[in-house]
Amino acid sequence: MVKYGHVDRRKVALSFAAAAPHFKVINEQAPLRAFAEQYRLPPKFILTVARAYHSGHDRLPEYPGGNNETLLCGYRKYRDLGGALPLVVVGWEIERYLRKHGFDDAALEGVHFTGFIPNSEIVKAYNLAEFFILATLYESFGLPLVEALSTGCPAIAPTTGACPEIAQDAARYVDPLSPDAIAQAMFALTSSAELRQQMRSAGLERAKEFTWLKTAERTLAVLDSIVTP
Repeated sequence: MVKYGHVDRRKVALSFAAAAPHFKVINEQAPLRAFAEQYRLPPKFILTVARAYHSGHDRLPEYPGGNNETLLCGYRKYRDLGGALPLVVVGWEIERYLRKHGFDDAALEGVHFTGFIPNSEIVKAYNLAEFFILATLYESFGLPLVEALSTGCPAIAPTTGACPEIAQDAARYVDPLSPDAIAQAMFALTSSAELRQQMRSAGLERAKEFTWLKTAERTLAVLDSIVTP
């Protein structure tokens, strides 16, 4: 806003978003098993939430900011390094998009596409994953990242946009344009249960900073400052 809108920095107040209250650690195993069976999930996996189109309609333009091609290239390099975890991709028509852009059976080996999962259910995917990766080109806030932190899912996030500001030391960061960086980060988390546990604890603690109550309080404080004499 300051750079492009010529807004006085003193007039800008940040009011962050937050994950919905149901994004939390699920300790009950029965609903998790049922969810995994419904979507035919592998026993252990890497999770990503992807987007390929501007909305849920295939006549609208594609969404390059999803950076799906680079993420999949990074995953292939991860497998070349010896990484064995499948990649579970949640999102509408992602497989069709990737095949349209030249990814064949060999390039998609080890990748499991679930299709769209409702927001009320996707919390279970975060709870089941070994770790989460977000490799989009730019996030103005990064809601999937906060959802991962809120569920105790270790997260890899892009160095661009707001992600480093949001997660701070609770996530590992990668250049979203570098398949090598993506692969190395995936391999590092796969190789260390201790690192994943440290990130899980840090993520849960950091997620406490983002609640809709705090968002409302920040917003009301700004409104009060305007109308109060």
